[in-house]
Amino acid sequence: MFSDFFPFFVVIASGLLFSELFKRLHLPLVVALILAGFVIGPEGLGWVQQTPILEFLGRIGIIFLMFIAGLEVRAASFWSNRASIAPLFIFNSLIPFLGGLAIALYFNYSGPAAILLGAIFLSSSGAVIIPILEAKGLMHKKLGQTIVAGTILEDVTALVILSLLLQVITPVKDIPFLVFYGLVVLIIFSIKFLIPILKKFFRHHTRDGESILFEEELRIVFTVLIGVVILFELVGLHDIIASFFTGLLLSGVITTRTMKEKISAIGYSFFIPIFFVLVGTKLSLDFIYGGGNLTLILAVVAGSIFLKFISGSLGALAGGFSKRESKVIGLATTAQIFTALAISFTALELGVFDQNLATAVIILSIVSTLFSSLLVDWLKVEGEAKVS
Repeated sequence: MFSDFFPFFVVIASGLLFSELFKRLHLPLVVALILAGFVIGPEGLGWVQQTPILEFLGRIGIIFLMFIAGLEVRAASFWSNRASIAPLFIFNSLIPFLGGLAIALYFNYSGPAAILLGAIFLSSSGAVIIPILEAKGLMHKKLGQTIVAGTILEDVTALVILSLLLQVITPVKDIPFLVFYGLVVLIIFSIKFLIPILKKFFRHHTRDGESILFEEELRIVFTVLIGVVILFELVGLHDIIASFFTGLLLSGVITTRTMKEKISAIGYSFFIPIFFVLVGTKLSLDFIYGGGNLTLILAVVAGSIFLKFISGSLGALAGGFSKRESKVIGLATTAQIFTALAISFTALELGVFDQNLATAVIILSIVSTLFSSLLVDWLKVEGEAKVS
């Protein structure tokens, strides 16, 4: 019994210890979890090896992560700031995508690998910057909402690219593209119609005390989440994409802050940290004694950060922001962690990425998250542009 529980205990304990250490150093917690996984993994102390149970918990973690990301999408901020979001999205998507594509092809990777590396370069993890924007009072300004809306659009685009490519590489069902996505849309609208009916049914048949004790509404949300993921998988949609679209689907239904806080608490206190610790256990340092790998890592890390910063700054300038604000927006979009890691590990599992390219993306996630969060925090910006 000890051997069964020990790896699980080490994963959650190391994540907790490193999180507390990084919190005191004012460094991003996501990076703390990945480094914790590296320390306890095969390349570090060797205390944890991948097991089916840990893999399953990690998979639940990425499902929660993408689900919560989907819940944060709101149409109102997109529309009210469309004049500034559109140029940012175009510049900050197209230029990095082409750059990632070129780097992968230069290192002789396949077409699908090049497209997915381009999608990773395209993606942005605005969630890393949100606490800093909140602390600076920018979340309700035009600058803050443009950063959040723009990065969400970029992540959605990256996930759509992954979805399309997965249909080519590993189609679960032999369904034409148009029919497939028509079926997905039909399922989404059907579930959106059925959820309010489901909520009324359970409220009607449950006593108030029991409902509070067993968190009836929260259990409904989780049941719908897993059920929809399974349903989407049956028609050929990958689980990380299915979970994101499930969050998108429920974003208009889960409107109370309390419910969102409960979902986030469960995800971020347990499942999501396990996912990031397990990401760290897969980090390889073969590049130390393999010059070619080191060159690839430097090209991926430097290329992505440079292209995201330049394209983000240009897009912000085109959207009417000042030079200082444009630098903040450019830096904010360089953080790549959630979608980048999700795409990378999906590609690794399918054999599209090799370990060298997956390692390069993990290091990119660590470096870009630190780079982005620290520099945005240090920059002084007033956020004069208010929400229009």
